[in-house]
Amino acid sequence: MSQTSKLTFELGLNLSTALRATEAAYTRERRIFEADFDYRMLPKAWRIMLLPGFRHLILGLIEMSGMGTPGMLFCRTRFIDDALGDWLDGGKQQVVCLGAGNDSRAYRIPGIANAQYFEVDLPIPQALKREHMQKTLGDIPPHVTYTAVDINTQDLAAELVKSGFRLETPTFFIMEGVTQYISEQAVEHVFGFAAQAPKNSQFAFTYIKLEIIEGTARSNIDQRIMGRVARRGMPWIFGIDGKLLGQWLNLRGFKLIDQSGGADYRERYLDPVGRQMNIYEGERIALAEVS
Repeated sequence: MSQTSKLTFELGLNLSTALRATEAAYTRERRIFEADFDYRMLPKAWRIMLLPGFRHLILGLIEMSGMGTPGMLFCRTRFIDDALGDWLDGGKQQVVCLGAGNDSRAYRIPGIANAQYFEVDLPIPQALKREHMQKTLGDIPPHVTYTAVDINTQDLAAELVKSGFRLETPTFFIMEGVTQYISEQAVEHVFGFAAQAPKNSQFAFTYIKLEIIEGTARSNIDQRIMGRVARRGMPWIFGIDGKLLGQWLNLRGFKLIDQSGGADYRERYLDPVGRQMNIYEGERIALAEVS
């Protein structure tokens, strides 16, 4: 991979971290999720973005676009945080985060050090993440395992087992902001592997509505976001029919526990803390259990 591509990856990782870290500026009573560690992850040169003037300007400009991506990102983060926290309270022992990027849950969720946390990502962004976390923490915590896998082309199960993944252990799978970028075959492979986990293992994942991918019901905002990611070389290629999600999951060995998005996000996470944000409606999040 070229130096330009590496810089692009690093820029994307830092931007996503900076966006999440803006939550650390709110009092705990008004936060959607806990972001103190995201602030700690952010390179010092980037922290100027979080000063009051810069932070309000940047978030204001993003909100003015009307796309609702920060609201979507913050609320889906909270959804997964809550689901993972509840699952860990039951004494479960293993987590797999697919397409981890700069995900910070392995370092900030209460009780997470009692579970082995596998971060799965492409080799280049994962190498950048590992280097940055070593600088931030001094060393990688023993409960965190980095597993470099291209989900589109490699055998996820084989690579995870090589990394120490235990097939017989209940597992919480996370796939946040990933399914739309990988092939249908890769999605089927991931869910097929996860369905082999012990009963009561869970899977939290986001998906884009199928009608947006197919173009049968695509808003101006959908088109703008799809155009933007396509120009970055990451087109959306996969979606799920939300009306048939329960059936889709049943056919793959799961039962639907919960799903959310849009107005649900506002009611669950924004209204209780007195926050108002636009939320992108084209993506939803679901929690399923191995049946």
